[in-house]
Amino acid sequence: MTEKKKVVVAMSGGVDSTLTARLLQEAGYDVYGATMNQFDGQDLTEAQEMADFLGIPHKVIDVRKMYQDVVLSYFVDSYKNGITPNPCMMCDFKIKFGFFYDTVRAFFDCPYFATGHYARITYDGTRGKYQVEKATDLAKDQSYMMYHLTQDQLAHILFPLGRMYKKDTRRISEEKGLPTYNKAESQDICFLTSEKSYAEFLQNHAPEAFRPG
Repeated sequence: MTEKKKVVVAMSGGVDSTLTARLLQEAGYDVYGATMNQFDGQDLTEAQEMADFLGIPHKVIDVRKMYQDVVLSYFVDSYKNGITPNPCMMCDFKIKFGFFYDTVRAFFDCPYFATGHYARITYDGTRGKYQVEKATDLAKDQSYMMYHLTQDQLAHILFPLGRMYKKDTRRISEEKGLPTYNKAESQDICFLTSEKSYAEFLQNHAPEAFRPG
């Protein structure tokens, strides 16, 4: 009997990551879930609930100190220096596809790592290289965030939603009975808890960033 391929899915509890896990289950993978605890006050219950719903093991990885040092400090310092930051890309580059990727694959002994990103990974047999291509849904394309991935990572990362349209992920989620099908879409300001905007966050955490000029 052939052993199932093992994959760990980065889960937020939202529509995309939940559908990603379900699609991989249906494709015959042995699926595990993992979530990054990025900051104090983060709601981790929805990811655990969706893992329970899917019947898969789930692990929370505490990356709060790294997130503070790598993402939030970069975010604040960028505005202090008159530069517009991209905190999501920094998080993906340094944490999600770095420390988190390595940690959860080792913890679950999984060769594969999957997320709900909208991008495609293809293999060019002529060049003998993996490459990142734009998602089918250009309005949701996140391929530009994957420029840093190595050939070894690309060989072990799965983006099941890369060939789907966002409107279809909701329809398919509903058809599969996933409770996240109508959940509001999350935005890139995940670290805003009590604050309602970047400006309010900076006022609370780096008031010195506000100066004329």
